[in-house]
Amino acid sequence: MDTPSQSFAAVRQLARTAVRFYFRHIEVVGADNVPQDGAVIFCGNHQNSLIDPMMIVCFSGRTVRFAAADILFENPVLGFLFRRLQAVPIRRRQDHEGERVDNAQAFDALYGVLRDGGAMGIFPEGISHRESDLSEFKTGPARLALGAKAAHPETPVYIVPCGLYYSAPNRFRSAALLQLGSPIEMTADRVAAHGEDERKAVRALTGDLEAEVRALTVTAENWETIHTLDAARRLYQPDGIALADRVELARRFNRVFPQIKDEPDVAAFLERMQRYMDLLGDLGIKDREVRRLADQKSRRLAAARLGLSTALLTPLALLGAPVHVPLLLFIGWGGRRFSPRYDVIGTTKVVAGMLLTLMAYGAVGAAVFFWDGLQSAVWTGLSLPLLGVALVAWLHRVRSILRLSRLTAATLVVGRGLFERLGSERLSLRDELDGLITAHLPKGMDRMFDPVADR
Repeated sequence: MDTPSQSFAAVRQLARTAVRFYFRHIEVVGADNVPQDGAVIFCGNHQNSLIDPMMIVCFSGRTVRFAAADILFENPVLGFLFRRLQAVPIRRRQDHEGERVDNAQAFDALYGVLRDGGAMGIFPEGISHRESDLSEFKTGPARLALGAKAAHPETPVYIVPCGLYYSAPNRFRSAALLQLGSPIEMTADRVAAHGEDERKAVRALTGDLEAEVRALTVTAENWETIHTLDAARRLYQPDGIALADRVELARRFNRVFPQIKDEPDVAAFLERMQRYMDLLGDLGIKDREVRRLADQKSRRLAAARLGLSTALLTPLALLGAPVHVPLLLFIGWGGRRFSPRYDVIGTTKVVAGMLLTLMAYGAVGAAVFFWDGLQSAVWTGLSLPLLGVALVAWLHRVRSILRLSRLTAATLVVGRGLFERLGSERLSLRDELDGLITAHLPKGMDRMFDPVADR
């Protein structure tokens, strides 16, 4: 069942290329947790529309079929892609108000996937959202898993909890993390409990699943808390740590903070940190820039590296600009203009970018073919993706040079030693935070980093 069809494999590879280009860095943690034999249901948080299932389809290591709202199949582009990915349409009540909703055929198809030892994906929250906390979990995954195991006891059935994290979901060239947790097996005890009291067993499994997913995600009671604790996390973390460690640190901050937020020393630190962040905002400076550019030697070295790499990329960027600059501008504008909700912007950019890029490459290749023959068209087709990557890298460096120039100008206006003073305040805040962590670290929780490490 896990051997994909040619159309499935082709669309999955296309999606993998698209998300790898959209995100500057993708990290997958826990791939060894995914059972390679037996039926698997992947269940995760749902905050980035169609990019969430794309991440699981592309990087989970299994051939995953997803359940998707039937109205999405009405879109000619999405419908074409979903059918090649063998997605199963589900009728949702909110999409068909006043109509009878019958998903018996859809559930039969999903049960068939599990019966044959295949893999499928469902998001228990139901709909994508951009809230700071998880939505209430639906019981569908638990009912499917327990029902499949009860009907086919010879087939191993697992639920794999997933945690999806995006450093900036709607921003091109940001970072993404997929964490695959320990599988929840449908054991004989769970099946027996299901036979005795189906509703109770389903609720218990749904609760266990929600707890596992929550342990893999960054949540808080509101976005203000998430942003405040994210600023503290950036102050504390060492340089160069993996995205998974950054997310785990954020989870720990969010988990412990509600228990200690009213402590006087914590409140005093937050007030001081907010003054520091407000000052950076007034100056148009980011904390990571204070961290990297606190001394003059670091600033000169960064400028030299940026200048050299930009110069080397400039010829390739200029060659790729006529095709790719209009694409990037249109996709950036269209992603915001045509997305029905905030959580769909990233999906719009990825899907539109993938399709428009293929169309542009095809048009350019056809024009070169008629003008200079097949060999030139082939070389053009091979060169365009490389030129696109070079242009994006060049634009990133140019933006960094412009920002570094503006920061240098700010030091002339505010006075020499600005970064040094900010760097000194940052170190003082970091040391104070280090002390707070030592004082309020819960019993049984180990520190992730050495308190005397140079950060």
